Amino acid sequence: MATEPRAGGIRIERLLVLLVVIGVIGGALYLLDAGSNRETTKVSTTEEGPGPQVGKPAPAFEAAALDGVRVSPAGLVGKPVWVNFWASWCAPCRSEMPDVIAAYERNRGRGLVLLMVNFGEDEAAARQYAQVSGVPGTIVLDPMKRIAARYHINGLPTHVFVDAQGNVLYASQFGNDVGVIPKSGATMFGTAPGATVLPL
Repeated sequence: MATEPRAGGIRIERLLVLLVVIGVIGGALYLLDAGSNRETTKVSTTEEGPGPQVGKPAPAFEAAALDGVRVSPAGLVGKPVWVNFWASWCAPCRSEMPDVIAAYERNRGRGLVLLMVNFGEDEAAARQYAQVSGVPGTIVLDPMKRIAARYHINGLPTHVFVDAQGNVLYASQFGNDVGVIPKSGATMFGTAPGATVLPL
């Protein structure tokens, strides 16, 4: 005659099943979090003009760089340009800065121009953070957020990639997104179909 299972054994089996389920769910959540390390800090600007549009000329602006030189996208036609909007108080901006520095260093020899547009801070704040963290490229001041308005910035950091003809290739509004590079019919360094914009 079959014996009835003990209650204690049933409880242990249920506990083991529960632990396995918790482990699977926890592991999935961990992988999702690790694979989606994309953050942004919400900001607001009064949008001006059409904003950056893929395949169209990058929105025009002229502004002072931290070194006093006036810069504009129009004056950089013939060179690939990476426009990055950032602020010293933006946590995702600080988090991705080592990746930005590394990507720029790998590509500056190919003519890449990096415009680091500081969002809404005064010169002293931008300069202090730049010196401490080693912000690369040309630091552009935008204390009145006029450039940000032309680029429809509503989150920091924002990356805009512009080809050597001055046309927008791609725009991204996520931190830790430097490696999310689009496939395009034209690249920042040439016109090879299907090539990546930056070999990061």
